[in-house]
Amino acid sequence: MDLKKTTLVLSVAGFTALSLSVSAQVTLSGSQLGGLDYTTSGDSFNGVFPSAQYVATPPGYADLTTPDGNNAPSWALVSVPNGYDGVQLGTLSSLDTAGAAGEVGFDLSKMTGVNGNSAFWVVTLLDPTTHVPVELISIGADPQKPGGVPLIGENYFNQADSTMAYTSPELGNVQALWSVVEGYTEDGTKLGTWDVQSVGVEIGIWNTTAAGEAQIDSFTLPGDPGGVPDGASTLSLLGIVFGGLAGLRRRLARA
Repeated sequence: MDLKKTTLVLSVAGFTALSLSVSAQVTLSGSQLGGLDYTTSGDSFNGVFPSAQYVATPPGYADLTTPDGNNAPSWALVSVPNGYDGVQLGTLSSLDTAGAAGEVGFDLSKMTGVNGNSAFWVVTLLDPTTHVPVELISIGADPQKPGGVPLIGENYFNQADSTMAYTSPELGNVQALWSVVEGYTEDGTKLGTWDVQSVGVEIGIWNTTAAGEAQIDSFTLPGDPGGVPDGASTLSLLGIVFGGLAGLRRRLARA
């Protein structure tokens, strides 16, 4: 093989390896949290409204609050829509797979009023037949949340240990493991094949006998961070490529 062809092969191999090393995760933090979707139940209880907002105080965080509503329904939600800043949520099955691998999480820096106000995952799917959003709510404790109370720090989406609940026109009220829900059929198709429209974190709903607040510093979700590999991978792979070229040069010199 001549020098040009060998160099081309090594270059292609190197850049292919570099492309494969690109992270398959996106971490949203700081000002990126300002562009997320913030919604609440909008109802006032005891003169206090629930709130969901971005707080720009450095380094910036998502802030959710719910009032003491004496068991009246109240909720606050922050959601990351599919496609936001490189986020690629895929289908419910692919999200579950990423979650089981520890690649989906949110960093909780503050949580108060955990009596019925624990922070929990909300996944919204898009029905491929009716194009109507369907909300799935994680209500189970995973290993990072003993007793159902979120730990301060990283809270992971773990399909193997978390249950979800939703109201289905065809199935009624459903509560099961995420991995089981993937196999349920709605409108002739399995939920696992439905596209994920958004992923978020919510407080409230179940029992608002205590005012609650959650502060979220970041989200880690599946996606493409822009095609930029991390520095360690880049240096390592470039070393392999240039090492191969250097070896080829020595062989040609001896020849």
